Amino acid sequence: MDGWRLDPAKARAVLTKAESDAEGIAKATTTMETAIGHASAAVGTGSQAAAALADLSIDPLGVDLLAVKNQVATAISATRSSISDYEQGDEQMATDAAKHVADVRWGGSE
Repeated sequence: MDGWRLDPAKARAVLTKAESDAEGIAKATTTMETAIGHASAAVGTGSQAAAALADLSIDPLGVDLLAVKNQVATAISATRSSISDYEQGDEQMATDAAKHVADVRWGGSE
């Protein structure tokens, strides 16, 4: 193999799937927050269970989930940009090659 080619349509399809999968992170975070809220309401205040739920609501898991969501979004965005840059570069290479061929055909140098 002397090179590689990227299929932009297939690459974008993978990114679309990744975006769809990443939406699950937001849904999981919301579900977790809702469940903690319902459990806190059910146990009331002043008990060990209430204290544990309060600790859980400020647990770093929610922060970690947000960080993961942001990292995934950043990676997807950068990859989309790279695909676009690749396409633009491909078009530029084709234009440059066509100019080179035309130049050689009309007596220019290689």
